[in-house]
Amino acid sequence: MIDSKIYCFGEVLWDKFPSGKKPGGAPMNVAYHAKNLGLASYLCSAIWNDDDGKELLDFMNTRDLNTKYISILDEHPTGTVTSGRSCLGGRPPKSGVRVRVGLIV
Repeated sequence: MIDSKIYCFGEVLWDKFPSGKKPGGAPMNVAYHAKNLGLASYLCSAIWNDDDGKELLDFMNTRDLNTKYISILDEHPTGTVTSGRSCLGGRPPKSGVRVRVGLIV
């Protein structure tokens, strides 16, 4: 492993598509790829103490992401972004989009 560290700050969430949900959030993507390049990567974010949050934490652990700086909170549900296409111009629908941001460091 390279003797360097990278700290990735921001929201981890679920991207919800018509075909199903996928773990998302730029910090998790960066931390994962940095780890695969040999850097010591640390993900700094918050998830909520709900089923979606527990599933995200399981996903991060199965990918060997360092979750030392992941806070688990009770106040809100884990963040989601709903994506899809409407029949009106192919733009994503405006309704049903919910994003919650939380970061405790």
